[in-house]
Amino acid sequence: MAEETEESFVVAGAVIHCHCGSHMRQLDAPYCHGTYLLGKPALNVADSVPGDNIPSFGVCLSEENPHEVVKTSQEDMMFPFECGVELPLKGRRCIPELYGKWEDGKEDVLVEGEPALTTESILTCGHGGVIYFINDGQEVD
Repeated sequence: MAEETEESFVVAGAVIHCHCGSHMRQLDAPYCHGTYLLGKPALNVADSVPGDNIPSFGVCLSEENPHEVVKTSQEDMMFPFECGVELPLKGRRCIPELYGKWEDGKEDVLVEGEPALTTESILTCGHGGVIYFINDGQEVD
């Protein structure tokens, strides 16, 4: 049985993952909205821009991804718990195709006029992936 976690607000540095991707990454905030939580920039549902907020998740395993086939190596890994991934991993190059905002933001808490991002928020990629939170970033340094 999966352990239930409490919904929490997301800050820059939160760890995210796409269920079609091979790697976990950190959500980035190239600029601050002026709201901080524990000294870190709070994010909103509009922080969903590929390249600015959302990085590549390494190798994409989606059949819907049209990009070239690539291999990944240990040097591509960002987090120690990814060491269990069998390498090299072969799949399509992950280039997130995102057109909207994060879903399920906290509507009654606004960050620069947009609903606050929470660990319950998800983002859908045009290649069929669903991006979700591993943690809220509040404890990540």
